[in-house]
Amino acid sequence: MSAAKQIRFEERLSGGHPNSLGDTVKVVEEVLKQPKRFQELFDCYFSDDEVVRLRTSNAMKRVARENKALLVPYLDAMLDDILKIPQPSVHWMLTQLFALLTEGMSKPQLVRAKKFLKKSCPRIRLDCADADDGHIKRLVGIRPRPAPLAETRS
Repeated sequence: MSAAKQIRFEERLSGGHPNSLGDTVKVVEEVLKQPKRFQELFDCYFSDDEVVRLRTSNAMKRVARENKALLVPYLDAMLDDILKIPQPSVHWMLTQLFALLTEGMSKPQLVRAKKFLKKSCPRIRLDCADADDGHIKRLVGIRPRPAPLAETRS
């Protein structure tokens, strides 16, 4: 597809049922093949459409799993601007992103991310089953509950 015919990511991430991925996976594939387009994806966080912001968050997590280095230069913007978006799904995905990106964070970024996570943990229910859940809990200093002792019969 030529550059003139490219459909903007924001348009491609809009529409359809909010719980569907829409064109998210294809957008992620394009960003991974053309990292210069990452800024366009990041800018979708500023869309007026909450479905676009939800899918942008999903795309960010997918990109981070494949190429964390693309997101590291955007950590300050995530901590400064994206955290201000009043959308729980965006905040939930940021908790997962921060857990994936801790190795690339400066000490001040890590302090700010932990502060956000500690404040947000009760609201976003870290007890739900999620692959990154244990890492997030360790990051913010929540100790896992010990397993119950098995009863022994004599």
